[in-house]
Amino acid sequence: MPSKTIFVAVDFGTTFTGVAYSDPSDNRSDSEPLLFRQWNEEQDKVPTVLRYEDSSRSGLGTRSRGLRWGVQVKPGQSCHKWFKLNLEPTYLLSGISSTVDLSQAYPDDERDPALPDVSAKRLTTDFLTAVREHVERYLRQEYMTESGAEPRLKWMLTVPAVWTNEATNATRECARLAGMASRTQDLLLTSEPEAAFICASKSIPERYLMVGKRILVLDAGGGTVDIVTYKVREVQPHLKVEENLVPNGGKCGSVFINRVFEKMIDRKLNSVNPHLVLSAPARLEMMKSFETFIKCKYNGDDTEENISVNGLPDTLSLRIKGGFMEISREEMNTVMDVVVNQVLLLVKDQVQGVREQGDDVAAIVLVGGFGGSPYLRKRLGDDEYLGTIYQVRCSNPATAVVRGAVIKGLQDLSPHRRTVLSRKSVCSLGVTSSVPFRPGHHPESHKYEDSVHNEHLCKDVLSYFVRKNQDLSEDNPVEFSLERLVPIEGPFVFADVVYETYENEPPEILNDTCRALGSLDSDLSDVPGYLYERPGNGDFFKIRYKIKATFSSAGDVKVELDFNGTKHGSVRLRYGNSALFRPVRRD
Repeated sequence: MPSKTIFVAVDFGTTFTGVAYSDPSDNRSDSEPLLFRQWNEEQDKVPTVLRYEDSSRSGLGTRSRGLRWGVQVKPGQSCHKWFKLNLEPTYLLSGISSTVDLSQAYPDDERDPALPDVSAKRLTTDFLTAVREHVERYLRQEYMTESGAEPRLKWMLTVPAVWTNEATNATRECARLAGMASRTQDLLLTSEPEAAFICASKSIPERYLMVGKRILVLDAGGGTVDIVTYKVREVQPHLKVEENLVPNGGKCGSVFINRVFEKMIDRKLNSVNPHLVLSAPARLEMMKSFETFIKCKYNGDDTEENISVNGLPDTLSLRIKGGFMEISREEMNTVMDVVVNQVLLLVKDQVQGVREQGDDVAAIVLVGGFGGSPYLRKRLGDDEYLGTIYQVRCSNPATAVVRGAVIKGLQDLSPHRRTVLSRKSVCSLGVTSSVPFRPGHHPESHKYEDSVHNEHLCKDVLSYFVRKNQDLSEDNPVEFSLERLVPIEGPFVFADVVYETYENEPPEILNDTCRALGSLDSDLSDVPGYLYERPGNGDFFKIRYKIKATFSSAGDVKVELDFNGTKHGSVRLRYGNSALFRPVRRD
């Protein structure tokens, strides 16, 4: 009996990571994914934490005896956590100046003492390696055929919709190093809110899924929040939608509520007595109580909450009695609002964009662990600008992303079943060239003399093949032409740096808003020389060819080379690192 393919999706989260997989006996695109719950404890997700118990023995992957991860890290042990956020050093792509990067305002002060300065890429690679090895071991044993054939695993990874290409590529590289991809097995990426919508669409009432309706997806997780608005294009025979606006988002997930709360407690204690400090075990118990019994259930209606502060003496001014501190509703609202207000700003920005188009958002779909917060739902409902919009909460919103990713993988087997028809580009992409110099228009600093044509040219002029807010579809590749003069003796292998910019109005000439994404490597060595144009029988060939780029979810790009309508030559997009990712600055 031949081995079967299992789609395995990983929702690599800031605080928790989930895994789901397809039923190998039923690979229909509408089959229900299976949640992986074999984490030593029966639970839907595993904590995204790492601990290196001995720096001299730590190494890539889990084969090192010093590595502990997930539930292997015991409560109270120092460890690395929230490292996903450091894969994206900027993240503020929303364009909303009033939003705040909460990861900078409320940083994580905890580090694993064994390896305090290890990079986010290293941590991510080690963690994903541990997840892959654990899941792979179980699935291969569980679904081995009678003939001993192991199932073929096709890995998928979810990433925030508005991460920069740099962060997405860093995540992709970490997953590749973790063994989730190879030369013969590609890693599939999908955006978190897109996967969540695919899963949650079954929970949306039919009256909101009519052609032309706009549906806003609010994917609120532990570290990040993504917001995408879709316009319904078709309902039957299969639901089809398109992105209506450029997505937005930020680092304003629920983990920051914990940080704000903890700092508030410390300020309260210090205001009365600088020596009034919680012990490490008491602080751990307090935060566990806050996470489990208060934050996730808080709705803003209770007059007060009581939190464990073991070891502190009864203090009337702090409302501490019998090892518990009373937290007023006003204090809880203040803590929650530091984060929730950021989320509301992002939601309003998307809703405003739809209303400026002369329409309105029919429904808000709340997904992600934070998406289940009663207080967040209350604030959305009470808001004067947003309160009239219907709210949809799917079952088990915390796992909607990972379940939807599996469904998307199955849909890709039958492209006519795909739910998302097109996506909005979050940035502009282009390559540089030289053009005839225009006095008064081009800067003199970019002027140089072309000895071949005996004319003045302007260097570093950007030619964009994708513009921000452009519709990108997997069914309609983007085509653009490249032209160059090449000595007749060659070489015929070319590298064009691809630049990205997130400006609404992209610059004409390379500047410090542009960042190198990678290199477009074209090889035309196999093209017969007589097919090239040779102006005036000179010493140069004029070579023209086209690149076809197909964009899928999460910025995945496939490129093909077209030379005079034939398959001569080849091309690949090689994502850059080190120097290529440094901002380009011009004096």
